[in-house]
Amino acid sequence: LAKEYGFESLAITDLNVMHGALKFYNECKKNNIKPIIGLHLEYTYNDQVSSLLLYATNMFGYKNLMKLSSQAKISGKPVDLDFLAKCNVGVIAIIPTFENVIGFYLKNHLDKEAISHLSLLKTILSQVYIGVTMLTQEDKEQFSYIYAFAKNRNIEIVAVNIMKMDYIGVVFLDFLNKFFCCRCGIKALTVSNSGKHTVNFNIQVGADSV
Repeated sequence: LAKEYGFESLAITDLNVMHGALKFYNECKKNNIKPIIGLHLEYTYNDQVSSLLLYATNMFGYKNLMKLSSQAKISGKPVDLDFLAKCNVGVIAIIPTFENVIGFYLKNHLDKEAISHLSLLKTILSQVYIGVTMLTQEDKEQFSYIYAFAKNRNIEIVAVNIMKMDYIGVVFLDFLNKFFCCRCGIKALTVSNSGKHTVNFNIQVGADSV
């Protein structure tokens, strides 16, 4: 389906596991699509569970994602930030505001707390992006505030929209790509499959895609 719609790159971000990474990589290569290996990682902060979308930029990053996935699997619980700090080489992150404590803070206009946690994540990960979505009315109402927050701190934002990736999803993806990203100047569009395997369709919009 990705090849049919002309996608040049795909990223996989399964929740806390990387069982499908090798098969995904081989299928992408077979179809001349650039594979991007990622991980949807849950972590704890102040006794709350948050999540990050992590992507490997090289082999070091891939090995670190494997370590993080193994830690989550072995412990049976979200990883702590101290462990994440030990596995940060070759890894970039998207903060999905709808699944992260930063989104909660911004929703409640707790900017000081949001800045504090963002600063902490930036000390752990060298490249951090803020992920936003526009699927609900609440998302739309929060967008301007989140956009201003990110812009004022020189953090690039990407659109992250979770949906089932079927034909309708692809059509909707194309609409978002042409309207939402281009209109707002957002760097890339990521759409996640809500099924067993979370798959992100990463499309270039003007600038280079993450």
